[in-house]
Amino acid sequence: MIITDKESVSLHWLFPGKHLVDGLRPLNDDKECSNMLECITDDGVVDVYAEVVHENSEEEDESDSEYQLGKEEESGQKEMIP
Repeated sequence: MIITDKESVSLHWLFPGKHLVDGLRPLNDDKECSNMLECITDDGVVDVYAEVVHENSEEEDESDSEYQLGKEEESGQKEMIP
């Protein structure tokens, strides 16, 4: 996968014995990496996850903005946007 200038990557690690829902911890700096190393169990293995974050582009279609989606929910139908 190639990361473009409109994307960034966030790293997270899974605290030993926890699940993805409640155990992901950020890996943003050296302090957090040191904390991760201190928490590694006897197996010496840690699960690290990479999340690609897509930045919103001004060129994107704005037809599904939160404002318009809220209006659709209120009226119960989809508005036609010129």
